[in-house]
Amino acid sequence: MGPATPVEADRQAERPVQSVPPADPVQPCDVLQRLAPKSECDLYAGTLANLRSGSAGLLAPHRMQEGETRTVSLVVSRSGGQAQVADLLGAAPTQGFSTKVSGLMAARLSGDGFAIKPLTAEVQQVSAVGGQRWEWSVTALQAPRHELVVSVFVAARADDPPEKQTLLLTKRYPVEVKVSMVTKSERGMDSATEWLKHLLNLQNALWAVLTGGLAVALWKAFRIWRKKKGRRDRGAGSTRPRR
Repeated sequence: MGPATPVEADRQAERPVQSVPPADPVQPCDVLQRLAPKSECDLYAGTLANLRSGSAGLLAPHRMQEGETRTVSLVVSRSGGQAQVADLLGAAPTQGFSTKVSGLMAARLSGDGFAIKPLTAEVQQVSAVGGQRWEWSVTALQAPRHELVVSVFVAARADDPPEKQTLLLTKRYPVEVKVSMVTKSERGMDSATEWLKHLLNLQNALWAVLTGGLAVALWKAFRIWRKKKGRRDRGAGSTRPRR
């Protein structure tokens, strides 16, 4: 085949160049709490936006002291509002907020300066007419700062097995707890009190041993004295002159 004629060359130049579709960029995704392709993140963000809103409430101590352990509770209601939240908490919530809700939800408590132990399952069913409760045992540690945050999630697909659940973050909410720092003098007083308790326990134990030993020794001495007295009485009776 010979070289293209000027007319054919012009036609080839006029043909549209097929564009290569751009790659789906990976980016931080707030909904998934990880890096994800933009299309995936947008899909789950749309799913979350279509969910209805419900009510949530926290029951937490206003103040704690370093070393103290308390319970933090969270209740989520799909349709009952704050009245149902208060009923499920057993008291008026210390903090209330709204959140997206679904039939399968999860909640996590995290933060700095606290030891946190979950008391309930992380992922739980939330009925359409009721609510659900999450609880954590929280111990305030000796730390430069203290912060607690509760994170609420909805399950993207409730039919997925637990190990494959995709949780969508619907709310991050700070828990208002002020922690009082224990001063050095208070720590010294506590240490001194503990040592005093140990010394008193040791003293009581020693006293019990000593008094117990003394009682045994006195009882033995009394028995020996009775035996000797009995012998003397019998001896005196045998040597008494007869009338």
